[in-house]
Amino acid sequence: LEDKIRELDVALGQARRSALSQIPVVNLETDPLIANVAATAIERNIPLTNLENLSLGSKLNDDEFLNKIQAGVNQWIDQIRKVTVLASTTRTVFPSVDSSSSSADLEEVSFWLHLEVALKRIPQELGRPDVKLTLNLLKAAKRFVT
Repeated sequence: LEDKIRELDVALGQARRSALSQIPVVNLETDPLIANVAATAIERNIPLTNLENLSLGSKLNDDEFLNKIQAGVNQWIDQIRKVTVLASTTRTVFPSVDSSSSSADLEEVSFWLHLEVALKRIPQELGRPDVKLTLNLLKAAKRFVT
C-alpha cells in the first residue's frame, strides 16, 4: 500500500510539472526608456497619450527606435498567440491516456486551471502603463497595425 501511495505521489508531481510546462507565461517586456517615461507620467498624472509632454514627440521620427519597439510588440503578439491558440485548439490534453486514470484527470484539471490563469494574465499585462504607452507611441507613428 505504501508503494502505491508513493507511486501516486510521484504521478501527481509529474502531472503538475507537465501541465505547467505546456502553458507559456505572457510577460510583455517594454523598452527601458518607455518604462521610465510611463512611470514618470503616472507619478505626475500626465496622460499616456500626450507624447509631447512626455518628451517622446521626437521619437515619432526615429526609425531605429520605432523598429526596435515594433519588434518588441511583434514578440508580444507571438507570446499572446501561443496562449490563445492553445486555448482554442486544445480539446483534451491527453487523449491517449485511459480516461479512468485519476492521474490523467488531475493533470487535465491542472492544465485547464493553469490555462485560465495564463489567459487572465493577458489583459493585466496589456493594461500596464508602459505597455499602453508603447502602443500609443506606435499608433501615433502610424506603425501599429491591429
